Amino acid sequence: MEAAPAATPTRTSLAENLKAGAWRRPPDLAGLAGLVLTHLAGGAALLAGLAAAYTAKRRLGVDVFPGVDVLPDRQIEASIDAAVRLLGW
Repeated sequence: MEAAPAATPTRTSLAENLKAGAWRRPPDLAGLAGLVLTHLAGGAALLAGLAAAYTAKRRLGVDVFPGVDVLPDRQIEASIDAAVRLLGW
């Protein structure tokens, strides 16, 4: 028995592709604005969490690698202080 011939691709319209789910519609502006705000809020929360963890590490005197200075502590603390002053906390 011979194999069935391969189906030849057919050209379809954009509307047919959208109905079939082959193409995604671009998000509306409200959805896009929500995505941007979520991204910014998540990034700010991540940075705030990292700053809090670093501050707690410094206050508790935890040394990950004893005797080795792997982070520029003065610059990081100056950046955190500047951010606190900028935010008015």
